[in-house]
Amino acid sequence: MNNYYKYENIEKELALYASPGIHPGLERISRLLALLGHPENSFPAIHVVGTNGKGSTSAYMESVLRHAELKTAMYTSPHLIHMGERLLINGSMLTSEEWQSGAEKVINTICNDKVLSQDPPTYFEVFTAVAFVLIAEAHVDIAVIEAGMGGRLDATNTLGKVLLTAITSISMDHMDFLGTTLEAIAMEKFAVIREQTPAIFTGEPSSLISLFEKEADKKHSKGVVVSKSYEWQQEESSLKGSTFSLKNKENEGKCYPHIHTPLIGLYQIQNASLAIASLSILRSVFPQISEQALYDGLTHTQWAGRMELVPYDPPLLLDGAHNDDGIARLVESLSFLGIYRPEKKLTIVYGSMKDKEHNKALERLSHLRPRLICTEVPGMERSALAESLCAEASHYEWTFTPESISDPIEAIKKAGEASDIVVCCGSLYLIGYVRTRLMERDHCYPFYHETRL
Repeated sequence: MNNYYKYENIEKELALYASPGIHPGLERISRLLALLGHPENSFPAIHVVGTNGKGSTSAYMESVLRHAELKTAMYTSPHLIHMGERLLINGSMLTSEEWQSGAEKVINTICNDKVLSQDPPTYFEVFTAVAFVLIAEAHVDIAVIEAGMGGRLDATNTLGKVLLTAITSISMDHMDFLGTTLEAIAMEKFAVIREQTPAIFTGEPSSLISLFEKEADKKHSKGVVVSKSYEWQQEESSLKGSTFSLKNKENEGKCYPHIHTPLIGLYQIQNASLAIASLSILRSVFPQISEQALYDGLTHTQWAGRMELVPYDPPLLLDGAHNDDGIARLVESLSFLGIYRPEKKLTIVYGSMKDKEHNKALERLSHLRPRLICTEVPGMERSALAESLCAEASHYEWTFTPESISDPIEAIKKAGEASDIVVCCGSLYLIGYVRTRLMERDHCYPFYHETRL
């Protein structure tokens, strides 16, 4: 049995002992962690919350901390290929055997407790408990922990040694659970700020800055807003990433020139700036975070499935943008980087979950006047049907009549037949499915090391 199926079996086993669906609240996860001996209290952590950019910001910080020769853990979600991706120790995945050991401890604890066996934690709560057990056993110097969909009632908010709360941009998402206004969603995120613990907010959108500052003051926290305290200047952006300079307006004009991130997308400058500003705060705790570690860590950051260029011919760009703000950033980057130009034949392969605002996403994508092929994630009940998305797309203007192909790989193959560039987007689950199949074998077209862009 290969590793993929070993991880898959562990994931299925964890799901068997978890309650289905999403049930906000910290009672179950708190009880479970207490019975496990409070692993969440055994390691210092950076807690990363927000709507978009949490994963890449976490990846930047983890890479810098590792280049500062600190032993790191990074916990993120969801995974793209298999569950092992969700937890890295010093930049590497744990073995399926290590995951199995942690899973057995959590499962046995649930089964042996009358309360939890009758009212089990959710899948994300069970998974988070296993991750915390494994991080505790690894004896790391620092863990970067990305919140799930929420903040206040998110399972990760049980962390006991938060050194810093980092908050990325906030936008409309998960409205069924977090609130129907931007301010309500923001308050769910800002609620994780800890008493007398530094907090930093990227400052986007600017309408939420005063709300963040009030919440930080209420918690007697030093609240830093990156957009107010720093200014960045873009030097170069291309399919090889971005180079920019960052200046701290409050620290004697401290400047970081010629910073490079290999991650594609204009918004990555913002995410990298948040990571740098966050780690600058933590230098008082970890003086090892030198300027060299900052530069080296950012340069070597990897984050799959987000504006990820696969060098096929034609090139294939994979992006997990799944909400209105994420799609807006994708469209902006496609235009700025020259991936979309009137003379280029662009095809977008789009799939989405049923609970997302695909009407807004499709409207934004239509502005690029691409060829559109709607698809779905096979075997996933949450996935919107390709035909339904295609019908919705018909309300907007396209250069060609939208098509629907339920199999994503077939959709990408069809897209590549008459395109200069193929963009697959709309859901991280879709990107995970596509990457898994592309890794198994080359379904689409010959692989090239150079692209035609």
